[in-house]
Amino acid sequence: LPAAAAPPGVAEMLAGVSNPTASRGGKLALVYLGVYGLILFAVLFARIALHTGWIFALIVAVWALRYIHSPKGRAKMADLADRLDRNGAFQALKLR
Repeated sequence: LPAAAAPPGVAEMLAGVSNPTASRGGKLALVYLGVYGLILFAVLFARIALHTGWIFALIVAVWALRYIHSPKGRAKMADLADRLDRNGAFQALKLR
């Protein structure tokens, strides 16, 4: 696994949204934003479609957030950002 990069801050995430090809940190920020969105979707899906309690859904969300911010999770997020970059995913997002 690649070296674990520190999770991006809010300012870096916003800069990454405006120009995802600017830096490696911007690309990583977009990957984190995407995962945050997926976690939110999973919580809402578990609550609405599966009729689970909010507590269960929030426990799963906290567990997922702790994982992606652990050293192993940060390495996986960096690897995902690199793979998406190699496949040209960020070039498709570039504002023209």
